[in-house]
Amino acid sequence: MLAGERSNVWRSSMLRKFFRSALVIALTILVSTPAWGSIYVDITPTYKGAPGNVNRLYFKDSIHPAIGFTGFVLSKYTGISQEAAAAGSVFADAFCDEPDSPNCKVSYGSINILVPPCAVGSLPTAVCIRGLDVADPLGNFQSAILDHEVATPKLAASSTLKTPAGGGISVWKLPTQSASNVNSVLGVAISLAFDVSRDHVAVLKDFHARLISADLKSGNYRLPENLAVDYFPTLGRSELRGGYPTTGCEWTEAGLCAVKHEFTDGHRFALTMQMDNRLTGWLFGRMKDTSVTLQALSSTTNLLRVEGSAINVGAGQADISSADAQSDSQVSQLLTNICKGAALKGWPESTYCVSVLEQGDSFLFTSPAGEYVTKGLPEGGVVPVIQRFLTSAPEQNSQWEIKGLPGAGRGCLNDPATLMGLVTTNSMLYSPGAPSFVDDSLVYQVAGAHLGFDGALFKGTYDLAMRSETVRCLYPGFTTAPIKATVSVTSSDGTAQNVATELVNERDGWLTLSAKNFTFSSPTIRIKLTQDAAVIPAVKPAPMVSPSPPVVIAVKPAPAATAIKAISCVKGKTIKKVVGVAPRCPAGYKKQGK
Repeated sequence: MLAGERSNVWRSSMLRKFFRSALVIALTILVSTPAWGSIYVDITPTYKGAPGNVNRLYFKDSIHPAIGFTGFVLSKYTGISQEAAAAGSVFADAFCDEPDSPNCKVSYGSINILVPPCAVGSLPTAVCIRGLDVADPLGNFQSAILDHEVATPKLAASSTLKTPAGGGISVWKLPTQSASNVNSVLGVAISLAFDVSRDHVAVLKDFHARLISADLKSGNYRLPENLAVDYFPTLGRSELRGGYPTTGCEWTEAGLCAVKHEFTDGHRFALTMQMDNRLTGWLFGRMKDTSVTLQALSSTTNLLRVEGSAINVGAGQADISSADAQSDSQVSQLLTNICKGAALKGWPESTYCVSVLEQGDSFLFTSPAGEYVTKGLPEGGVVPVIQRFLTSAPEQNSQWEIKGLPGAGRGCLNDPATLMGLVTTNSMLYSPGAPSFVDDSLVYQVAGAHLGFDGALFKGTYDLAMRSETVRCLYPGFTTAPIKATVSVTSSDGTAQNVATELVNERDGWLTLSAKNFTFSSPTIRIKLTQDAAVIPAVKPAPMVSPSPPVVIAVKPAPAATAIKAISCVKGKTIKKVVGVAPRCPAGYKKQGK
């Protein structure tokens, strides 16, 4: 951001929290987005088309142009110089491109890395973009062709801080280029942000990956300026400056401006990244019909592939007149918190306040302790206060992006060692965190206007991709049998909505679920996962074995012993005794007696 823009911007807590986090870096900080109540407040009465006689709250994703220095187009290491730190200063006044060089004067601060495309021969330990695939009308994926990497200054990897090398936005050509889209490209901007403590410990605090559909327009354009340190006499100190206004350009190069054009709703892409495995917790996305695969590459990197279809995300606005504020004490308190805190001269008597808020800010559905925006408001955050004023901004805003969610889930939804899941929705406003687990259901809050930017009924989508092991941690009794889901969407008045629900079968260790066609204003999404009782196969009883009849073996009785007889045979005076079964007298002898 240019230094001269500071008078128009109230960065309520962004810088304070940045430096506070640098001082307490020993705390465990997981991946988070800049959803810290950071609000851009403009004194131009008609900012974003405000009529000039109302206070406007404008909700839009990624308000980074109002915070930081060209954070999405430059890799850089910035922070407090050693001299300034010794003097107790908390204003960024130093930068370097080689964190490990003895010439680097940054004492502590932050590192922003734009992930470069993988080169031929990139090692598995490199953090880089492996590939981009684009689906044809039949749903078949084809590889996009890497055209070039934007030649912004590069940042060397740091072995001391254990941070990867930073490059520039990568520009890809569509797989099938025609004369009508010869200048059409896809930009891939993946940003990793690290906090660096005084002890030179780098902690990953932010992740943001975005596809940009653009046409390259020729003209008097140049690369964003590298950072520089200037002394500002009115401030009495040196500060960083860098970049230059690029209105209408997503990024610039020498002689080129990338002009965004909208995605076709439902156009499907798959982005494959060699990613630092410190990317853990939960991710949030703007896409639909998502799927995720994750596998370890090395001790420091994972191969992460995210597939999904682009969606239209409505920006929102709430126009609140002075009469509205006077008739509702909560509305008045909210405007006072935001606008009076910006020290706008003349507000509310003669000036109207226009502020830009993140669509996933922490105070939308809760009232965090110490949060200035919800000071004096009841529990439930900002949404109940402004819901009746919320309408869609008259602009189309198609997106394909994923980013880190602030804070971790609880219990089974919190594992700092792994990537837990991805939540995506086209809802205008969303709860900035993992789903909560209440009464055996995953609960998620969203909000939005009833009608879209084109005046048609706005239909909501919600997709959840979650590790299978997380599901079975939430439901300990689950087996490996198929899982069913019941999705209920309850409107703010308590009525139930009919939604189309689809549970995609588990694949590669992830379970994906989709709910579509619900309407707004502020519905609550509840997902109940169930599983049929495991069917225990009946054990087939062993066949009954009848006792075998006794085997009777007929035994012939032994023949009776043959009688032995003896007879006496006589011949004259000679007598012989003949013994045998049938004794007979020899010839010339006669049997004596009978």
